[in-house]
Amino acid sequence: MPFLLASKFTLGSTSHGMALLFGLVVLVVAIIAQRRASEGKLARGAVWLIILANLTSVFHTSASHYFSGRVTDLNHVLPLHLCDLTSLVAAAALYTRKPLLCELTYYLGLGGTLQGLITPNLHYDFPHPTYFSFFQLHLFVVIAALLLPLGMGWKPRRPLLRTTAKIFGIICGYLLTVFAINSALGTNYAFVMHKPENPSLYDHLGPHPWYLLSVLGLVVVMLALLSVPFLRTSSKK
Repeated sequence: MPFLLASKFTLGSTSHGMALLFGLVVLVVAIIAQRRASEGKLARGAVWLIILANLTSVFHTSASHYFSGRVTDLNHVLPLHLCDLTSLVAAAALYTRKPLLCELTYYLGLGGTLQGLITPNLHYDFPHPTYFSFFQLHLFVVIAALLLPLGMGWKPRRPLLRTTAKIFGIICGYLLTVFAINSALGTNYAFVMHKPENPSLYDHLGPHPWYLLSVLGLVVVMLALLSVPFLRTSSKK
């Protein structure tokens, strides 16, 4: 099949830029549609379409690696990377509007998944199916993270320090959990065992395992910076 001949993905390539441009267009359309929707809510059918597209991407990514002959490589078969889990949280957040789910979507989406869009850990370029799955999933998370405050009027709960401390605790719990899973399966979920193969921010954070401390430091900075827009407007609920 022609798509199996797709070349290796290159950071900053035309296909990379087109994917980001497409995501920007979808984001603008989604925000405009949301603001014009009756009672400030997206149509239930549209939410289901977004959620279905996201779940399709999650399971397609896992299945494509499973049926590619790399069954022994479990690094992409299980949806345990942070972006995979955040995409599922984002789908639930859009549908339920639960405060904690929305907070996780916003902070993890813009603090983590956005970086994944800028420096994708992607092996195959357009038109390989994994190219579409990768950008579909990651764009969904970032779009959801921005749609919540810009289109739906969402804001994190006060006090912000308590909210961000809870998010930080969840991130630490996640990293400890995937470390245990990686140790048992020989995988590298969340890149806690070694850095991604493709160029990324991890390359500037020191050697293993010390870059993990750098990551936690960046998480604290990220939580603080993303809270700035809500210093006077966060919700008390």
